[in-house]
Amino acid sequence: MVNLIEAAGCPLWYLPPDAPDQNRTPEVFGWAQKSSFARADITALARHRL
Repeated sequence: MVNLIEAAGCPLWYLPPDAPDQNRTPEVFGWAQKSSFARADITALARHRL
């Protein structure tokens, strides 16, 4: 299941750690890779928001 969260004012598609790798596309994770957020920070934010 994919959840949409807001991180630093930008929409971010968050995929759970157990999501298949083929779902982790550059389009989905491009913003996260360019941001200053570490994956752990994004995960923590997503869990807090859900």
